[in-house]
Amino acid sequence: MKTFVTIKIDQEIQIHFPHPSGVSATLCGMDGEDDHGSVNQTWIRNPKSPKVNCNMCISIFDAGSVYTENDIQRISV
Repeated sequence: MKTFVTIKIDQEIQIHFPHPSGVSATLCGMDGEDDHGSVNQTWIRNPKSPKVNCNMCISIFDAGSVYTENDIQRISV
């Protein structure tokens, strides 16, 4: 099942890829619930049929898409 993170910043709705380790909410590093008054971020429910529209998440996806499994060495933990 695909999971996306939708964050409303002021009146703009951004849909992101989730961060794989949970260090932040999104792949691009947003947490979505910043209490600082100058940063108006709120998590909201994903719209129906969401598509990622965050430029940074898309850039990270594009950068990784050129590689294959043969280009990495997985380390067991």
